Amino acid sequence: LNKECQQFLLKKNLKLNSYSNLELNHLALITIYFLSNQHLCDNAKELYNETVVRALKQEYNLLNSERNDSIEKMNSLQAQLQHMDDERCNSRELIKNLNNNNEKLNSELKRIESYYEQLEKEYNRIGRENELLRDSKTEIYQESLQEENKKDSINDQSISTSADNSTHSDIDCQQLSLEEPNIFNIHIDRETLTDNQHPDKLLQINNKLKHALQTIKEKIHQIIVEQPDLFR
Repeated sequence: LNKECQQFLLKKNLKLNSYSNLELNHLALITIYFLSNQHLCDNAKELYNETVVRALKQEYNLLNSERNDSIEKMNSLQAQLQHMDDERCNSRELIKNLNNNNEKLNSELKRIESYYEQLEKEYNRIGRENELLRDSKTEIYQESLQEENKKDSINDQSISTSADNSTHSDIDCQQLSLEEPNIFNIHIDRETLTDNQHPDKLLQINNKLKHALQTIKEKIHQIIVEQPDLFR
């Protein structure tokens, strides 16, 4: 202990001769005191260093965690931006497709309008033909009435002539009786000719109407086959 005290005092630049009046145990107490203070200082430094190291580690871990969070947020933002860019591209493609479909629909609408105009013209033409048909029927009916009137007039004249010449000879009566069938035959032939002309006109107009209706049906069927979506 004395040796340790001396070494410690030498380390502290203290000399024993300066403390000649002190006892050895007193020097020992002084040495222990200094050693105790030195030990406490070393412990304090070690504790401080450990605290600093611990704080630095915590700070590093905190910064590293914040860095990882920032990287994760940045990746999330990049993914969102990519998703938005993809949606924007898809929206452009969708708008482009909608525009193309709109153009097709407009073109189809124009074609249908053109076809409707053709049908309207065909309808007007058929209407005019019906007017002509009615006029023709009226004309035929008037001609038939005229023929009937002529026949009645001829019959009246024949009856009048027959009554005035009742005193004629049998030869005149026979000639008159022979003329009356001829007149009747002439009237029948005229009626037959008129009736034959009337069905021919009706048949011709009826054929035209059938042809027009068949054309309309074929065009409508063609539109249904080519553009079925328009009729869903």
